[in-house]
Amino acid sequence: MSSYLKFKDLGDNKIEPSQTDKNKGPQQNIRETIKGNRSDEHAPLPSQRPNVQENKGDLDIEIKSVQQKQDYIRRYRIVVIDIYGDFCQPCKAIESRYHDLARTNKNSNVILLKENVEKGFTKDIKGVPKFEFYFDGKLVDEMYGADIDLAKKKTIELVNRL
Repeated sequence: MSSYLKFKDLGDNKIEPSQTDKNKGPQQNIRETIKGNRSDEHAPLPSQRPNVQENKGDLDIEIKSVQQKQDYIRRYRIVVIDIYGDFCQPCKAIESRYHDLARTNKNSNVILLKENVEKGFTKDIKGVPKFEFYFDGKLVDEMYGADIDLAKKKTIELVNRL
């Protein structure tokens, strides 16, 4: 049985703030994220960031914007994205093994990234952790659950297609 955290469907992703939220209460960040008012929308593209190639194996690459995510998908033949939530215990449980998988990656055509589900860059997420597998710019596979061994197997299968 796969373990992942389900969360409530937010419909059309629009939440109107209540009168008490007008003064930027504690729920402001999540409401702004859901409404799409993110301040990090213009994060630097990978080509503008220093040492993108050198840091790749350390998994210091967290997706900061939709544009940045699309740029990585265009630049690399194989992209694996771990979509996680800070609130998700299964996500935390596999974090170190995902880091190890990224560190052992020696293929310059492959990049492993992380994306926080709370940023709202990927739509229609039914639970976390979720892994997305891209090959030559196209989403070819996805999986829900904390099965890092299966994620590694799927990554190796994509590498073998090169």
